[in-house]
Amino acid sequence: MPYEVPRRSMQSMLFRTIRESSVDQAIRQYYQLTEAFPYEYGNTEDELLALGQDLEVANMKVEALEILKLNSRVNPGWKAYIVLADAYYGHQNYEQAALLYRKSIENNPRNTVSEKDGYKAAEKSLTSLNQ
Repeated sequence: MPYEVPRRSMQSMLFRTIRESSVDQAIRQYYQLTEAFPYEYGNTEDELLALGQDLEVANMKVEALEILKLNSRVNPGWKAYIVLADAYYGHQNYEQAALLYRKSIENNPRNTVSEKDGYKAAEKSLTSLNQ
């Protein structure tokens, strides 16, 4: 019977690299892994988003922001933009947050439930910034 080979997770590996070395080293490691093993790593968007959340919880906010910036470069789209906008908002960089909320809205087709929710969340956040 046909089967799909499980993909590797890089989230914990990159988290460890950040803790033991630096976020810059983890970003280099990300590019090395995805270039050397393009078929072994699955959805990097979800993994990088989860890594960003893990770093926020660990109070490594600067590192989380860098990982979320990486995610928006390698996985551009409404989801990456809104999460990065939220991070900038948390850093009180409201100008950058507003720019990314707008970008999220522009890149959101509003076809699925999560996309509709993302669109509404970005609109609400942008409205609050404009007041």
